[in-house]
Order: sequence, then structure tokens, then C-alpha cells
Amino acid sequence: MDITHLTPDAEGSIEWPSFSNDKKAVVTLGAFDGMHLGHQAVIKRVVELAHQHDAFSVVILFDPRPAFVHGWVISHHGEEPAVQNVDAEALTSVDDRLHRMEQFGVDHVLVVHYTLAFAAMSYIFFLGRLTGKLGMRTLVLGQDAAMGKGREGDVKHIANLAAATESESAEQDAQGLNEDYNRIATLAASLTKEELLTLDVETVLRRLFWEEKLLRFVPEHDEQQGPRFACTCSRERVAAMLVSLGADEVESVIAERGSIEVGCDFCGQQYEFDAIDAAQLFTGADKQPPSSSSMQ
Repeated sequence: MDITHLTPDAEGSIEWPSFSNDKKAVVTLGAFDGMHLGHQAVIKRVVELAHQHDAFSVVILFDPRPAFVHGWVISHHGEEPAVQNVDAEALTSVDDRLHRMEQFGVDHVLVVHYTLAFAAMSYIFFLGRLTGKLGMRTLVLGQDAAMGKGREGDVKHIANLAAATESESAEQDAQGLNEDYNRIATLAASLTKEELLTLDVETVLRRLFWEEKLLRFVPEHDEQQGPRFACTCSRERVAAMLVSLGADEVESVIAERGSIEVGCDFCGQQYEFDAIDAAQLFTGADKQPPSSSSMQ
């Protein structure tokens, strides 16, 4: 069993290791203090699923215990515990927990130094990193598990996130054959608003898909063939919409506001029709323009 110790930076980010480009990982996480029967069942399930899918079994072990860190911060006016501060309430040592995990056949244990900055990370961002860096295909959790800022990432929210990224294709079986789509969706969700607004395309692609060989196609600059912004709205289409409302409706709006203004929600183009424009819409063999009272 390989053991890796990881320490978050000041912002809570971790440089997660990469095990293999071709082999996925089944992951669980927690403090696992006491290694009671519930803990054992979760870890055994991770190992079982990993064997079924030819994947790595991975346990992310938090040390010190999150409960100890948050309790210490409350009782010490916001100060986090130092390395020398002993967690006297821990039921088992980290070495004991690691020994039991090795007995269960776990492949990798990542011992993460638990900090407040790490705890403040969004659970969506956290899961995105596990998917992108560790190659996580399955996450196994106990029913009372919760993670991320404000412990928002409970089992229900994580299940909803997984369901939202699943394809509705009938070809996807219960094991989730559309893993590529799920992985991209989870990685994309890990980007912050600031990153989307400030980072260039090359940097975003490199951060999300650093393990893959990227092929970018340069768009043609020809005005006829190259990518360009276009909207199908036009004054004629707006006019047709007004005609469909009928002369009485158009007349009432003109009488109340003096003109009709219509904006395109897609491109923002504004179209204005005054009383004369409106009268012209309804001039025809079977159409009557708005009454003269609306033209004042």
C-alpha cells in the first residue's frame, strides 16, 4: 500500500498525485477514527469495486480529525492547531488506521493535513479535482458523510450532482458507461467564476485536461466561413410579430406609450415603431391602420 502525505496551500488547494492515465480510481474519504464497522464496510466496498472495475482503491484520510480542528479553532479564538497539538480525543492513531487499511487491501492512502482553508473549498470544486487528478470513477461514502464549505456536500447533494451530469442515453448502464461526459462536466464545474473571467483559453484547457493530448483547431478568418456572431432577429420579423397581435392591441399600446419598443433578448438589438410605422403595418387590402386618435 502506497502512502502519500499532502498539505494544502494557504488557499486550501492540493497538488493531487496522478496514478495512471489508463486506470481509474474508486475513492472514499474521511477521518476513519476508531475504524468501527461502518468505516470497515465503506473501505471494503471501495476495494471490492476497485477489483470489479480494474481500478485503484484510494482512501483519503484526514489528519488531524476535522472535528478536532474545528473544535480547537472555536476554543482558541480562531487559531488553528499546530502540529505539536495532540488530539487527545482520537480513538485510534493514524498508524493504526493505516495498518487496518493495508489489511483490507487498499492500494493508495492520501493523508491530507486538514486545515480551515481546505475545509472552505466548494465540494463541487473538490470532486472536480478528484475526478481530474486521481481519475476517480466512483466515490463511496457513508450515509452521514458531508464535505466542502459549510458541509454542503452531503450524500444527497453529491447524488444530485452525479445525476445532473449523467447522460440520458439508453446505452448507459448502471455502471455509468458515459464516464467521459461525466468527467468533463465535473471538471468544468470545478472552475471558479474568477477563473472563467480572467484566464485565457490555453490556461483553462491546460488546467482541466493536463493529462490529455489536446488538439485545437484554429478557426478560419474568412468572413463567409469563419466563426462569427449572428442573430436571426430583424425589423421585418418584429413587424410580423406586431401584425399577429392585431390592430386593436397595437393601437392601445401606441395610445398609452406613444411608440412600441421591442428588444431582442439574444443580441440586444432594439426596434422602435412609432404611430406612423404602426399604421403602415396594417395598411393593406384587408387591414385597417390604427385610428387617428392614436396618431396624435
